[in-house]
Amino acid sequence: MEIKYIYIKYLCVALLFCHFSLKVQAQQGGATLYEPGWQVSVAPYYSIKQMHWSVAGNTSGMNPNILSELKWKSVQSIGGGIEIKKRIYNNLWGQVAFYKAGTVAGNATDADYRSDYRQDRTYFDRFDASRGFEWLFTPGVAYLLKINRYNSLNIYAGYYLNKEKYYLLPQGGNTRSDLKTTYQPTWKAWSVGFTYQLNINPNWNISPSFTYRQLDYDAAANWNLIEDFQHPVSFEHYAKGFEIQPQLDLSYFIKNGTALTFRVQYAHAATGHGSEALYLVNGETRATRLNGVTRDRFGLSLLTGIYGKK
Repeated sequence: MEIKYIYIKYLCVALLFCHFSLKVQAQQGGATLYEPGWQVSVAPYYSIKQMHWSVAGNTSGMNPNILSELKWKSVQSIGGGIEIKKRIYNNLWGQVAFYKAGTVAGNATDADYRSDYRQDRTYFDRFDASRGFEWLFTPGVAYLLKINRYNSLNIYAGYYLNKEKYYLLPQGGNTRSDLKTTYQPTWKAWSVGFTYQLNINPNWNISPSFTYRQLDYDAAANWNLIEDFQHPVSFEHYAKGFEIQPQLDLSYFIKNGTALTFRVQYAHAATGHGSEALYLVNGETRATRLNGVTRDRFGLSLLTGIYGKK
């Protein structure tokens, strides 16, 4: 799977900015890196995301190649999180973050087809998707590589666990009022990445970063109105994929070891072909191909951090 142009563009802009800033620092003297021994940050968090998956008619990806397709659009969530970092030894750090958010808005569509390439549509409906949640947990370690007095490169690796819950709820008069379909994905991954920290002056620094994750994906669904399906688990999905996440932090150091950081991030996750196991009330299990899952998420947060000495 190829990386979209937007991510390459982001990295190029970040690298050009760093190159320009190094020239400015060489002329003006710059600002020495602030090196705390520990830090704790809390933050409100907002995200908007799209989620999409489809399955084929059989395990070979045929009959038809797209049998059923689900799309969640403009799913907005609000929540908060905490991040903790602690120097372990010299330039080696331990770090952990936890975020949780509840869904406040969103919509979804469900479509079924009889023929290949989305031809002969047999079913289509729109749904409210303004309920749900997500949480993520990211422990890891990082090594701080000092480039000079003003710049550093933070190289990190760790684990990533992200759980979500999406809903299909009634929207309009054509949908039964007792509809309460759920889809619950779990994304697990080992992560690697880097952060380039650039001190602009004694109070401001900017930190572009990039993270890559190698994903294991699974999901459990409850199609609560389909009587032929088992409940509470009607079918399950399994696949492998990746996620890339560029991020930009702009930090302002106030006084007495406190700082404010504005963060913007964009994450794109995608899986390859996987499998679906459908569980029927008669005890039968039917298998078919999961064509793939994609998720695009844009997030904003404002972190308030407390920093301690070495």
